[in-house]
Amino acid sequence: MTRREARTDQRYVLDAACTSVTPGRKITYELLSSNESVASGDLPCDGNVMRTSPTLPATAIQISLADLDGVTAAYAVITPEPS
Repeated sequence: MTRREARTDQRYVLDAACTSVTPGRKITYELLSSNESVASGDLPCDGNVMRTSPTLPATAIQISLADLDGVTAAYAVITPEPS
């Protein structure tokens, strides 16, 4: 999806997951719009997909994942919420 296709009346979801060799490991995710934080939280690195529905502006959004030491894989993607 491109920024041009983003709509203010559309809800979006964040799907994210990570794995780590260290049990109980968590990383931090942050969603940014124009370098301003619009949502953030912790993501457990247990291999399960976390789904959250933050309120997002209809602008370009950047996803930042931090505290990645010992993390073997991580991803995060924003998609339109299924109807």
